[in-house]
Amino acid sequence: MKRIFVASTGMLALLAISLAAAQRSVSFEALDADKDGLITVIESKADKQVAAHFSTADKNQDGYLTKAEFDAIPKS
Repeated sequence: MKRIFVASTGMLALLAISLAAAQRSVSFEALDADKDGLITVIESKADKQVAAHFSTADKNQDGYLTKAEFDAIPKS
């Protein structure tokens, strides 16, 4: 019984680590430094992954990322 509990606890810990790794390390709100509801190219540079995907994520090519465009960036 004790072994099952230890194994279950270990599996839950691994699951939590996997879920945390799948999430982006920075939020839209954190990148939106001027709090205007948009992320500029300059603001995106605070996160390497967002900066790397900025031009393809900016679907309407207006130079800004909306929350929806930001959410569509692959999480890795």
